[in-house]
Amino acid sequence: MRVQKGLVALLSAGVLFTATSAAFAGSFTFGTPIRNVNLADPQGLTENVYHLPSSFDAPSASPPSEATINTFVIYAANHSPTYSFVNTNDGFHWAASNDNTQTNTLFAADANGLGATDTSQIRTSIADAIGGLEVPVAGTYTFSFVGADDAARVIIGDSFSIPGTGTDVAELNYNGSVSTTPGTVNFTKPGVYSIEVFWFNQAVVLGGTSGGAGLTLNVTPPNGSSLAYTTSIPEPVGMGLIALAGMSGISSRRRR
Repeated sequence: MRVQKGLVALLSAGVLFTATSAAFAGSFTFGTPIRNVNLADPQGLTENVYHLPSSFDAPSASPPSEATINTFVIYAANHSPTYSFVNTNDGFHWAASNDNTQTNTLFAADANGLGATDTSQIRTSIADAIGGLEVPVAGTYTFSFVGADDAARVIIGDSFSIPGTGTDVAELNYNGSVSTTPGTVNFTKPGVYSIEVFWFNQAVVLGGTSGGAGLTLNVTPPNGSSLAYTTSIPEPVGMGLIALAGMSGISSRRRR
């Protein structure tokens, strides 16, 4: 479990994002929401899907190491998604028996829009859900991964700044060796907070069927209160700098 620090770096080399780590605390406090909860907010999260090329090279580790997870985070921050759709179910209960499973089958009830028609194999892929977490009442919320194959993170922030930044409040790889779950988050004020649910699958054998894929995330609010996600969040701080980099001929991406 780590606190992710994103930064715009090495612009001349075309690298827009790097990731560093700090010790995971296990318990976190947030008290500055982006804005108040609005019951009329559009529901769901923006699911950015990336199908990575077979040539993609990540640090080899089984299960994935912190270095492997960071490599996938950096890839997503520096590339445009293959496509995006609004995940209005937000169940995050995905399961596939092998890497050749169709992507829309993996997403199951969460599939919507292009996600429902994506029949390509999951293989080496990323699904990065971003948006707002609507916290109706102050209190302690528990984020726990029951499973994550190959690995997943939940990142929460008081504000949505540079993509991939914020506090990593929950993390798990497929056999649990990179994990400290559950992560507890004390929201001292109700409101909308930025949230990112980052997941990836890495094909074990190119062209083969080895390995499965899956994600199960449970979020428990205090006192049985309700919980919702919204696609309606302010424009990220720092996107202007990334846009300027793009104008200079450096590849950039917009995460919504």
